[in-house]
Amino acid sequence: MNNIRLGICTDPDKAFIVKKAGFDFYEPKAFDMYSVTDEQIDEWAKMHEDIGIKAEAMNCMLIGDKHQVTGPAANHDVIREYLLTIVPRCARMGCKTIVFGSAWSRNMPDGFCDRDLAYKQICEYLQMAADICAEYDINIAIEPLSATVTNIVSYVSEGHYVARLAQRENVRLLVDFYAASCNYESIYGELVGYARTMEHLHFSAVDRKYPRRDDAYSKEYAVFFNGVKDSGFNRRISIEAGHIGDEYEDMLEAMAVFKQYLQD
Repeated sequence: MNNIRLGICTDPDKAFIVKKAGFDFYEPKAFDMYSVTDEQIDEWAKMHEDIGIKAEAMNCMLIGDKHQVTGPAANHDVIREYLLTIVPRCARMGCKTIVFGSAWSRNMPDGFCDRDLAYKQICEYLQMAADICAEYDINIAIEPLSATVTNIVSYVSEGHYVARLAQRENVRLLVDFYAASCNYESIYGELVGYARTMEHLHFSAVDRKYPRRDDAYSKEYAVFFNGVKDSGFNRRISIEAGHIGDEYEDMLEAMAVFKQYLQD
């Protein structure tokens, strides 16, 4: 399947069934690495060795009620200390990409309308975070999110713009099928047009559930995967979705969807 690595967004305690379902990696939450002990990280790393899977990507980079990237209450010094704790732990887990979604941390707060300053603050944050991540060979993937949940960096073009503003080689772009669908973006055009910047992809059904071969979205899936193939993308795609039924059965069905649309 074009050497693309396939994963599931889930917690470390589900790593075994992710591997059993045929996936290459799993994607937990980066902020969960903050509240655990070094001993727990060592246990998870040992588990990875035993079952042959790692947390190659992580999402939820920041803690929404503790970290503010934009606005007058931006606390980049606090965030820096937090990153100095979690990034080495993420690396210990096998992480190569940390996803910067974190809508509530980057959102422009109520009453703050200086978008140019907000972009500047986001770029300053990304430069600081990128320099820390670079020491561990980790890339940052900016995740444009649905305009219903974030008021800045909603569109793929905007994510690309911010990635370029950051001027760091390890600051790249994520394209999320669900968010792009919510925003009525041209998903094929985004995938092909921003191929050189793309680090990571998130995929689900249009309703944010696990994709199935017999659901109503085959046309949308075909457009997405044609874009993936035509872009030459060969990194990682994670399922980020809500379960429909049994978790393992959902994973098997998602893998079947991948095989159906990514066959050469």
